[in-house]
Amino acid sequence: MLEICVGLLLMAGLAVYGCGDAPREGHMPGEQSLGGQSPGEQSPRVDTPGRADSTTTDYGPPPLPVHMPAEFERQAGLLVGCSEMIASYPSVLTGIVSAVHEQARVIGLIGNSEQKLGLAQLLFDARIPEGAVGYMKFPVVSMWARDYGPFFVERADGQPVVIDAVFRERRGNTTDNGVPAYIAGLLRLPRYAVPLLLEGGDLLSNGRGLCLSSTRIIQRNQYYRQYDAQRISTLLRDYFGFREWIPLPHLEGEPTGHIDMYLTLVAPYVVVVGRLDPQVDAINAELLDGIAADLAAAQISGGPLQVERIPMPPHDDGLWRTYTNVVFVNGTLLVPVYPEFCPQLDRRAVAVYERLLPDWQIVTIDASSLIEMYGALRCVTKNIPDFEGRIELAPAE
Repeated sequence: MLEICVGLLLMAGLAVYGCGDAPREGHMPGEQSLGGQSPGEQSPRVDTPGRADSTTTDYGPPPLPVHMPAEFERQAGLLVGCSEMIASYPSVLTGIVSAVHEQARVIGLIGNSEQKLGLAQLLFDARIPEGAVGYMKFPVVSMWARDYGPFFVERADGQPVVIDAVFRERRGNTTDNGVPAYIAGLLRLPRYAVPLLLEGGDLLSNGRGLCLSSTRIIQRNQYYRQYDAQRISTLLRDYFGFREWIPLPHLEGEPTGHIDMYLTLVAPYVVVVGRLDPQVDAINAELLDGIAADLAAAQISGGPLQVERIPMPPHDDGLWRTYTNVVFVNGTLLVPVYPEFCPQLDRRAVAVYERLLPDWQIVTIDASSLIEMYGALRCVTKNIPDFEGRIELAPAE
């Protein structure tokens, strides 16, 4: 059985950490230090040119308690990383917008005026109503909005705030690090800079104080900042409000190391875990079975977790197709499918969500081309929680 670490963060943090693997050779040692920052050093985050407005930036945590909503809870909007998608993945982009623009405000994150014109033409050709998408213009490089986008939490006084973690894109891009500060400025929200290397695909919240992550968070922060797991758990508590944290192993050979490639939460205590055919991949099939068993046995404060399984397509062609990289938007669930590769598994995956979310509309989007870049629907989007209407989405041109 896999060792899963559950820590009551408000008490003493994680006491035992046996689930962090060593960095894979050629990955983290090959990355460049961000902004000349040496491992373990905390330096002020610099406001990026192009910010729409100034906003309060604090380098300590917000006053406790804080709360991070779950994605299956009420959302004010959905941020979509449009930059690369406009030219390369237009059907995925229009599919997302068409499915959810009536459920929540869709915000297209674009890099320049040319991309804005391209997006407008794309929406027109797809017969999506004018005004279905608002725009935020910032010189982004990549489309992976989930990883570099802001985290939103609620302070004890009810004020929504932006948590700005450190993002390092593997191709050496650091421009996208400025997106949280830019969005905080547009939305006029306080911003708290957390000295933690963190990509959004590595973190899930159940909305009740439980955090699920991959062990990659531990690996990266140990390597670059010399943080131990106790230090990471303290930051997750102080900035995100997590009282419990379960770091889970990443899949062997899967290039992102992100937890959302094999797991999602559909309710506070209902977790969906991928299942692989052991004849296709015996190592990861056993790994996923162990994760599922240990999550079902985990003792957490809100009660036991209900663990459901969902199939995962084979990856012998090097593509890690996933059915857990999903997007929740106010009663609509977007599920990636691969109709030319595994239509039978597509149908089985949809049936799982239809059973678990009977009141939700399940919309499938062909992610066959997008998955070639090792990401799917959740990777290119970022949820903006509703916070009972306390976030006003009136994006600037």
